[in-house]
Amino acid sequence: MNSIRTVALTGATGFIGINLLNIFVRQGLKIRALYRSESPGSRPDLPGISWVKGSVKDVDALRKLVSGADAVVHCAGVVKALDPRDFFTVNTLGTRAVLEAMEAVCQEPRLLFISSLAARHPSISPYAESKYKAEELIKRWGCGSWTIIRPPAVYGPGDKEIVPIFKAMQKGLAFIPGSGSNRFSLIHVFDLAEAVLEVVRDGHKSAKILEIHDGTPGGYSWMDVIHTCQTVFGRKILTVTVPGPVLKLVGLGGLVTSRLRSRPVMLTPWKVRELLHPDWVCANNVQEHGLSWMPRLTLKLALENGLVG
Repeated sequence: MNSIRTVALTGATGFIGINLLNIFVRQGLKIRALYRSESPGSRPDLPGISWVKGSVKDVDALRKLVSGADAVVHCAGVVKALDPRDFFTVNTLGTRAVLEAMEAVCQEPRLLFISSLAARHPSISPYAESKYKAEELIKRWGCGSWTIIRPPAVYGPGDKEIVPIFKAMQKGLAFIPGSGSNRFSLIHVFDLAEAVLEVVRDGHKSAKILEIHDGTPGGYSWMDVIHTCQTVFGRKILTVTVPGPVLKLVGLGGLVTSRLRSRPVMLTPWKVRELLHPDWVCANNVQEHGLSWMPRLTLKLALENGLVG
């Protein structure tokens, strides 16, 4: 456990990446972090971080990033895109580039890949397929040890996709996609970061795929989430059911609008297919692999403590 001193991190300026930086810094780890944007405030002002400018398409930057690192956490990825091919360019080919950089300069390569629960169903969307194909590259990788974490929907401070849903419920309005009968797991970004930290410092090097959630057996339904928010916020929430066909039209409109504006949006036809999928529930299987991580924040606790966003 104490042998891990330096961690290389891709996706360091994203929602999950920033939370990983915070926990790594608190643990006294040295961090080498990849960044692309030079815009003010794009890089957190934290001690112990060596920033490497580049992207997952930049071979030289990736080699500089991972050289001498005791572990590499590959968090970079896209969740929305103008063109479905963009998911594969970043999520799949970007993963291949990281693996090749590790092969070239790391003595004992150790990789932790932040994937997605969507990888269980690659045919459902280009995003899901891109994550699945990235996982397949890692499984065939013969040059080091690896761990894949498949989180379900992640929320918390800095999230721009799920937190607005809770904000709308706080104002008294909730939209339920499709029949509302689908179930899903959730995890707070703080718990995800704790899990990543434990895997990074874990001495076991066997290949493993971890699925983790917030400790709620069977996950949540949309009504479970709404009832929880009503309890915490102390108000009645008006629910509006959006039928599947209507949601698909909205997704198509989102795609057209995003291409006209050259700006990707989250709600597209392929994201609608993910939303309407009946089962995004996962099981915590970390203890099967000798890890002691346990989640701390259910949705109710996160809302009560103001840790949603």
